Amino acid sequence: MPSRRDTIADDLRDRIVTGRLKPGDRLPSEAHLAAQYMVSTPTLRNALAVLQAEGLVEKVHGKGNFIRRPVRRITYVGGGRTPDTRIVDLAPLSVSVRKSGPVELGSLACPGSRGQAWHWDAREHGA
Repeated sequence: MPSRRDTIADDLRDRIVTGRLKPGDRLPSEAHLAAQYMVSTPTLRNALAVLQAEGLVEKVHGKGNFIRRPVRRITYVGGGRTPDTRIVDLAPLSVSVRKSGPVELGSLACPGSRGQAWHWDAREHGA
């Protein structure tokens, strides 16, 4: 049986994914949500922490909890694709690279979803 924390996180996640809660929307106060779900405030905060860790909700101190814009995360694990992964067309993707120390930035080529390659040329911006 799922915990109350997970049940609340699942319900809010469903409301976000289905568009009932949209990016930029402010969630009701923690006290209001705790009363709505009939749980203690710490239990409600734990549910919100799950959504914050997933990048769906952002807590702004003194202002409340807000629905975040979708975050795209790419993790390189090395060695190419695994057999069970599939390539999905993504909306334009912005990539930020932080470097520590003198690192030569070059270019990256990745296979596109329809066989063509797309490329990224790295250039240093700012200091």
